[in-house]
Amino acid sequence: MIKKVYVKGFIQRSSDDKILVLRRSATDTSRPLDWDFPGGTADSGEDIMEAGVRETKEEVGIDVALEAANLVHVSSAITPKKEGIKEEIAHFHFLFFVKTEGAPEVILSSEHDQYHWVSAEELESYLPTQSPRYKEVYKYIFKDNPSLMG
Repeated sequence: MIKKVYVKGFIQRSSDDKILVLRRSATDTSRPLDWDFPGGTADSGEDIMEAGVRETKEEVGIDVALEAANLVHVSSAITPKKEGIKEEIAHFHFLFFVKTEGAPEVILSSEHDQYHWVSAEELESYLPTQSPRYKEVYKYIFKDNPSLMG
């Protein structure tokens, strides 16, 4: 079985409590032009939270202090063997929250072509469309457990 570990971050700026969303570029190989959050795949042996901090810096140029990042959601799924997939794939998704100081400058990597700072209410319309998991996570965090966001 192949194991893949993903980490994504809800980055909230303290100046107005808005959350950073990114649009994947048209040339991106994974979900082009879909909205997303800073994050990516953890390297082999890499600490999950350190991967989140690294990916945030790589994708949007924002330095996140490791001790400021809080894990707020974990999920997993199995992709079964099928045509074109030789082995089952176990996907592990870790979602963290961090509130930044002030209003940090966003410097997009080539993986993204737009960004917006949106309110928690606006966020629902920016959720990635190709994964129903994000709607479940949004409801869990923002509707059912808003205290998770500090």
